[in-house]
Amino acid sequence: ANAQKVLRRFWSRIGERPDTAGLEPQIAAELLLCVGILSSWIGGTDQNKEAQETAKNLITESITYFESVGDVKKVASARVELAFCYWYQGGIDEARIMFTEALEQLSVQGNTRARALFGLALVDWSASRYRDALTILRENAQLFAEIDNRAHKAAYHNLIAMLLREFAKSEGGNDFLRQAISEYEQADHELELVRNVHFRANIKNN
Repeated sequence: ANAQKVLRRFWSRIGERPDTAGLEPQIAAELLLCVGILSSWIGGTDQNKEAQETAKNLITESITYFESVGDVKKVASARVELAFCYWYQGGIDEARIMFTEALEQLSVQGNTRARALFGLALVDWSASRYRDALTILRENAQLFAEIDNRAHKAAYHNLIAMLLREFAKSEGGNDFLRQAISEYEQADHELELVRNVHFRANIKNN
């Protein structure tokens, strides 16, 4: 809601294209990407498929702008967000391709690469490729430990916990459940630090 208020001058509501008239290409691209991400996030929360389609169009347009100014890193970053839109819609194969392509451009360790890796693991989780998903997360544990985005850190620990629960079901044993609880607690700790009550409630429910 606060983000929408900040953008009120350029964007009135979900489903509408923001007003980019008179803006420099780089600024227009950032605005389109930001509105696209917000539309996707809100649409994902409300299970709104039309919002995801709108988000995809906005993010795709932002990619065109970023490409026109030769900003390779922002193109890759936008593709990560576009991949999440496809995942929300159930396009697992499309999302996997986009996350993989984005990672080829994101050689520098950081929040964006971490988000892309998380997305790729999420796609594998959705496809019931639990071991592949856990491998991605475990092999990049150092990256997730070093990033400064606590929301990404929380999502990382939460997904590991979800995977460990699946192994507990299929392979049995309390060790997996104990590890899962530990991961949930780490996720909750990260969210507590940023006072994200909504997502903490989800973690505690899990």
